[in-house]
Amino acid sequence: MKTLYFVRHAKSSWEAGTIADMDRPLNEKGIQDAAQSAQFLRDQAQFPELLLSSPANRAIHTALIFTRTLSIPYSSLNIYGELYSGSLKDIEILIRSLPQDISSAMLFGHNPTFTDFVNRCLDHRIDKLPTTGIVGLRFKTQNWDTIEFQAELLFIDYPKKRK
Repeated sequence: MKTLYFVRHAKSSWEAGTIADMDRPLNEKGIQDAAQSAQFLRDQAQFPELLLSSPANRAIHTALIFTRTLSIPYSSLNIYGELYSGSLKDIEILIRSLPQDISSAMLFGHNPTFTDFVNRCLDHRIDKLPTTGIVGLRFKTQNWDTIEFQAELLFIDYPKKRK
């Protein structure tokens, strides 16, 4: 079995109107939500072996909060441009290229791509993965390179769900 966690970045700041989209930081609520969401995973004993993030500042910051909270070595965090501007096909190729010796990975990125990808893997649809939303999916395969994108939903979590 292989497990993927899709994490949409936490809430970002729109205050600096001239800053490039790639450089937008998390706002204070986003930082708090990311810490609480990572703690939720820690409490559920969900510890991915590898983390992959979009190069956008808000995604990397979210990933770093999860890395620290879950006590995962920072060397397990990798940056992939496909998670910022890639298509569903690009994400599929990225997943199929994961190291075979790991059984779980966490991807940090953006909508609408993450919602669309998760919906591709499930029998039912989710409307929209909210900021700091996490989806856990289990795939009946032993190999990333031959994965079929039909999954069992382990959970969907997001900050408002826990309030």
